[in-house]
Amino acid sequence: METACVNLEQTDAAVDLATETLYRFLAAALSDPRGTTWQLVREPVCQTLAIGAAELLRAEFAEQATVLGFGESPVEDLDLRPAVAALRTAPVEVGNDFLRIFGLVNCRECPPYETEYQPNEDTFFRSQQMADVAGFYRAFGLQPDAHERPDHVSLELEFAAFLLLKKRLAREAGKLDATTDSENAAICQAARANFFRDHISWWAPSFALALRTKAAGGFYESVGRALASLLPVERHRLGIAAPRVPLQANVQEAPEECAGCLASSGA
Repeated sequence: METACVNLEQTDAAVDLATETLYRFLAAALSDPRGTTWQLVREPVCQTLAIGAAELLRAEFAEQATVLGFGESPVEDLDLRPAVAALRTAPVEVGNDFLRIFGLVNCRECPPYETEYQPNEDTFFRSQQMADVAGFYRAFGLQPDAHERPDHVSLELEFAAFLLLKKRLAREAGKLDATTDSENAAICQAARANFFRDHISWWAPSFALALRTKAAGGFYESVGRALASLLPVERHRLGIAAPRVPLQANVQEAPEECAGCLASSGA
């Protein structure tokens, strides 16, 4: 029985690490190619790790029945090899596609901002939603900067990776101080579930579908498909219901200015 528990813990830790790796890679992939975060996507080691992480999750969850929500894809589609191939063979085209898809201003077909998918158009409500996102960041010592809105998909995915990193470090420290660091790991896990439920699961599938549609091939379609395949795996693990309602982006003419970049925090 003890051996079985150890094996389950090891499997859970491996899945957490694979998910953390994919979150971080997808966060970088959806950031501006002209920014510093994008360099992670170009690193051959990071590409190899992301491909391996996707393979691990495909193998682990291939036999598990997971109900798919709107915009989500089955775990069999969780494959980053096409995206990496596009990066290696046509890096200039990837940069051009970013401008074509997202534009120089907030795009209307697939905006990468959570708040733009909120049916409630009230300005105060949307400001409160972004403040809640920023509050999660601050609660874990990540000080917002003015470079990007906090509800950008790249920042939200990066924060999800950060929470898994904190949980992993707490687990490792728990080998020395089991009580304290077990509590820390539980705090990270609870924050991860709450953040995923409130700020990723309900809108990211619609974004991923819109991204795949507008990209129509190439790097960004592959990234959108990988994100759409990762989301139901996370939902299944966290016990969160599938999104049932298709969301249409409703871009405001003058989005609220709100700070929220994790890059300067060292996350």
